[in-house]
Amino acid sequence: LGLIGWTYFVCSMVFFLTKGSLSGIVIAFFVVHLLGLFSHMSWIPADAFSRVFLLNFVPADWENHALGVSGMLAVVLLLRYKDRPALLMGIMAGISLFFIAAGFVAHHFWIISKNQSTPTWVYFCLAISFPMVGFFHYLIDVWQKGSWFRFISPAWTHSLSCYLIPYALYPIIWMSGFAFPELLSSGFGGMLRSLILAFVVIGIVAILRRRKIVLKV
Repeated sequence: LGLIGWTYFVCSMVFFLTKGSLSGIVIAFFVVHLLGLFSHMSWIPADAFSRVFLLNFVPADWENHALGVSGMLAVVLLLRYKDRPALLMGIMAGISLFFIAAGFVAHHFWIISKNQSTPTWVYFCLAISFPMVGFFHYLIDVWQKGSWFRFISPAWTHSLSCYLIPYALYPIIWMSGFAFPELLSSGFGGMLRSLILAFVVIGIVAILRRRKIVLKV
């Protein structure tokens, strides 16, 4: 959460300096991605606080900030082209194809690792995320199908609670002695396990919400 907070700080400064302009955020988008790439290539000296060039007081990696600025770009594109959904979807798909290609190239040099914030992990995440923004805009804003997702509303109305619940849920599972079958530990089985646990977490938060046990931020 602390690293996310620092990323919000960097993104807010980018938005402030660019005044939210599309061209300014596009420039910032390429700059932070290049800084992230250069840091993992060791072209930027690894000094205090993990390779953050020019902002060495920020305890994070430029790849974290690249994710945040990419989200800003997606939002600005959505606001700019929301009345032209076909064009928006085309732009998002084009960006996705770029990151798919970048991800496969990067995979020759780095593993896919969230903990290490590798460029490969960032690129594949963005290859999924950008077209999803366009798709859900179509589904919810254009086709008015937002009601389809009401059953998972705690995921966005109480997202911090959903984030924190697993920190209590997993220790309870471990202390109970329960072990997931090997089939559910990797590959498709691991994805299925993650999906089921995600719905369990949402269900727990929904129950807490009905009992008026919620986090207020």
